[in-house]
Amino acid sequence: MKYIYSCEEFNPHNTNHKESIIVDETEIITSPAYLHIFKDKTSNEKYCVVSDNIGIPMPYLKMDNDFFVGTSQYIYFFDCISKKTKRRLLSSPCTKILISHNKIITICEFSVMIISLVDKRVVAEFEFSDVISDYKIYQNFLHVYFMEGTEQKIDI
Repeated sequence: MKYIYSCEEFNPHNTNHKESIIVDETEIITSPAYLHIFKDKTSNEKYCVVSDNIGIPMPYLKMDNDFFVGTSQYIYFFDCISKKTKRRLLSSPCTKILISHNKIITICEFSVMIISLVDKRVVAEFEFSDVISDYKIYQNFLHVYFMEGTEQKIDI
């Protein structure tokens, strides 16, 4: 399933977007709010997130009836059938969301969080003092590379 992603400055008085907003971070952000619109190409259904990420595309993933979005502060889990949203606090902005071994792997600027796909609980969390520059996912582990040239292996 493919998505069209767009971002625009958020206007809370624009009633066209009110019904489609699934996540609103305006109470926790200090910079101007932006509306991120994820539109399903096949069904035309819209998922909208109000967040402070303006220039960096927000990582997202759709799997079955779940839609995942990573922001600068949280990873959100949206159930497309029940329309319920859960979230997990991140220690740094999310840059990538992956699925492996029934786990959601969130790669952030300075951390990696592994979350159970079944119940959305945090299985493991790793924080680093260096910026993650790249990663490779293998059968049973994640290899993380850092800006200073070091690397670390994380079992999944």
